[in-house]
Amino acid sequence: MNCPKCGAELPLEASYCPKCGAPRSEIERLLDDAARAARRAVDAGVAAVDRAAKELEPTFNKAFATVRPALDDVARTVKPVADKTVKAAKEVADKTVAVVKPAVAKAAEKTEHVARRVKERAKKSG
Repeated sequence: MNCPKCGAELPLEASYCPKCGAPRSEIERLLDDAARAARRAVDAGVAAVDRAAKELEPTFNKAFATVRPALDDVARTVKPVADKTVKAAKEVADKTVAVVKPAVAKAAEKTEHVARRVKERAKKSG
């Protein structure tokens, strides 16, 4: 622990500060006073922030109320474009599946046929 009066290191067993001579009881009192002052400062800061938030709340609400219709307009404007994009993407996916499906089915059929032949040869050799 350091002496709050002069900053010197205070040995645990010391009754007085070795540098400035402040008695330990005075040092403890000074530390308690500093802790109380810090608590009061924090409380005052919290109260100031609370007051500021309460004062700013109507301004934020008014700003939001002012901006909200514009955001709703943007959403209404963008929705048809988004819907068309989703529809186009689904159509592309469906067309892709339609084009690829026969090739995949044919490849699966050939793979199955080859697998059967390999199995038959393995049985004959084994």
